[in-house]
Amino acid sequence: LDHAGKETRLLAVEPGLPDDDIRCRLTPLSLLRTPLPSYETISYVWGDSSVRGSVLVNEQPLDVPASTEHVLRRMRDAQQVRVLWIDSICIDQGDKDDRNYQVALMCDIYSRATQCLVWIGEE
Repeated sequence: LDHAGKETRLLAVEPGLPDDDIRCRLTPLSLLRTPLPSYETISYVWGDSSVRGSVLVNEQPLDVPASTEHVLRRMRDAQQVRVLWIDSICIDQGDKDDRNYQVALMCDIYSRATQCLVWIGEE
């Protein structure tokens, strides 16, 4: 990502029914771009990170916390692509430098979203 361009990643979640596989595309976005495309952020409880789920990102399976899979399953639209920013996927969790860089951008990421969706779980 281009740090000078304040880049982050957005997740375009393909439409689907609740039991369908979750298919997404991850694309870079400069927060300096004018106008910014519409996107929503998701704030949610990660829960037990040892419980894992899977989503397809750019046609490749990605291991994610089960809570990420659950929230995407609930938040995706049945008929159209939904563009989201969700930390467990839009931040490369295996890269400490990317995590630090993205955490520093989170105020901008959240404040420029069209809305913030909150997920507290199934129960």
